[in-house]
Amino acid sequence: NGEFAKETGYDIDFRRFNSGAEIFAAIASGDVQIGYVGSSPFAAAVSRGLEVKAFYLASISGIDEALVVRNGSGIESLNDLKGKKLAAAPVSTDHYQLLALIKSLGLTEKDVQVFAIPQPEIVASYNRGDIDGGFVWDPALTELKKNGKVLVTSKDVADKGAPTFSAWVATSKFAADNPDFLKGFASVINKYYASFASDKSAWGPDSDNAKSLAKLLGGTADQQASALKNLT
Repeated sequence: NGEFAKETGYDIDFRRFNSGAEIFAAIASGDVQIGYVGSSPFAAAVSRGLEVKAFYLASISGIDEALVVRNGSGIESLNDLKGKKLAAAPVSTDHYQLLALIKSLGLTEKDVQVFAIPQPEIVASYNRGDIDGGFVWDPALTELKKNGKVLVTSKDVADKGAPTFSAWVATSKFAADNPDFLKGFASVINKYYASFASDKSAWGPDSDNAKSLAKLLGGTADQQASALKNLT
């Protein structure tokens, strides 16, 4: 809606990526200065020496990310995962939590086949019946649930000892050179988070906010309003 540009005085070019790993690849190439990412790609990027700083912690493990298992896969409980094929986006928080979940069950990747593939490919593979389940976030989460059920959520895996978070990050140089921009940018995010926390009606299925999210992310305003309830 132009509010970031209005608050900061900058002309901002918004770009869309399939995962945090892709965002960090763009940051590393110098094409992108700011991104919204999960803790796993953030940890991977920092450990490789990429100079980035988190400046706004957006959310922690909730039920907005989950392992969905396909109807007919033969998976009724966590005890049924051995010998199955599961997928998650590479280097994502979901990938990390799927591996942590398997480990917590005393299994290895020899017992459970894990495919690290982008979310659009996960949805296609799932619908074809090539995989038994996927650890995903929306819009893939909504798509997979149409022919399956949630077996475990991100919050469940966090409670087992593998929490994750989402954050806004900036390159260290950009952060050092543009502190006022980041303050203004963060203030816009904070305003909407405060609204979401205190005024649920402003984010319901009939709200302008839900309609805007549907226009940007796909799906319906109903689906977007429902998905928001899963956030922590």
